Amino acid sequence: MDDGPSVRHPRRRSGGRSGRRGDGRVTLPIGNDFLERMFDRWIPEPNSGCFLWVASQTSAGYGNCRAGYAHRLSYESEHGEGSAAGLLVRHRCDNPCCVNPDHLVVGTHSDNARDKIERGRDNSPKGERHQSSTITEAQARLIRGLAVSRSATQISVAMGVDRKTVYGILSGNTWSHLGPPIKERVRETVQPPRRAGEEAHAAKLTNRDASEIKRRLRAGALGVELAIEFGVLPTTISAIKTGRNWAWL
Repeated sequence: MDDGPSVRHPRRRSGGRSGRRGDGRVTLPIGNDFLERMFDRWIPEPNSGCFLWVASQTSAGYGNCRAGYAHRLSYESEHGEGSAAGLLVRHRCDNPCCVNPDHLVVGTHSDNARDKIERGRDNSPKGERHQSSTITEAQARLIRGLAVSRSATQISVAMGVDRKTVYGILSGNTWSHLGPPIKERVRETVQPPRRAGEEAHAAKLTNRDASEIKRRLRAGALGVELAIEFGVLPTTISAIKTGRNWAWL
């Protein structure tokens, strides 16, 4: 590494950022305790700006040390302990052994998965090549096309495909490489309208009874007395009073 740029390890002082000096030498990110302590375990790469971890690495190429992933420790040293709690630390440079905090950003598992797809690193089988696939890509595209004018249930019946399969395609949980989720169809209810009032399966009162109970409650009648009179539980009277049941009356 004699032909590489020299690295200056300045005394710690407030302010400043990592960068290249006018004479071509690379300076440390001032204030990053982790990188200062581990100065002998990484080297600067002048073309990309990456700080390459040259000590222990995982099988995937991530820098590793006793306290955890090197890039994660570098990020938290730069932004504060716990700043990456519950999140992944992703590489803007797409270089897993880089520990330059300027190349690191936090994100979710979804963000990380999107990075893999956008950067061409997602080599997992997709579509009909996936071992659990039950339809062809042509069928999946047809399902997406039918969603413009049909509900998920109608598509399921017309295509002879399980409704969960249709939902997976429309939501983007499966076959996501075909396009963005079709959210309006995913949100669509496929359950029959709930029966209300006396048509409800468990109803013990008629609509007229419920209307009378509401009228008498407004007049000051006690819920317990009404429950006894109409042969229902006090909770039923309470549900009518608060509008949880027969709210439309």
